[in-house]
Amino acid sequence: MPNPEYFQGDEWSPERLYELAQSMTPASIEMVQRTWCGLGEDTAAQILAFVDGIRREIGTSWQGSAANNADSEASDYARTADPTRSQLDGVASALDPIYQAATQLKAGAVPDVQGLNWYDNLTPWLSNADQEYYPPPRRGTRSDEHHRDLGSGRCPGSQ
Repeated sequence: MPNPEYFQGDEWSPERLYELAQSMTPASIEMVQRTWCGLGEDTAAQILAFVDGIRREIGTSWQGSAANNADSEASDYARTADPTRSQLDGVASALDPIYQAATQLKAGAVPDVQGLNWYDNLTPWLSNADQEYYPPPRRGTRSDEHHRDLGSGRCPGSQ
């Protein structure tokens, strides 16, 4: 497998990258985000519906410690509904930088140049990935403003 940090390819010309960037649409990205949010809602609802069904069955057919243990396990499973929803909503939120980039590219913005990472700052020698020098990002640029944590649970349009 070639080194993913360093590639040379004629297919990745600036013109080809521009063409790919222009093919991204904010509406498509938002649709994918809403799909992930919908999966979160549906999954949480299915978990809770399953637990409700199990509890009804336990209430009508089970007795004693078996009923108590089964109800306890059902409660444990029910508590996974919200974290599951949050994780799937987090996938949607993780797409926000792509949505922002697509929106800005459609408006004609030129992306910021990537800065050096911490490893590049520690190593004074050149590696395969050090073919060009990229200055550090300026304060207050988009790279500082649009960081979101996976699992934050925010879907497009939610408060």
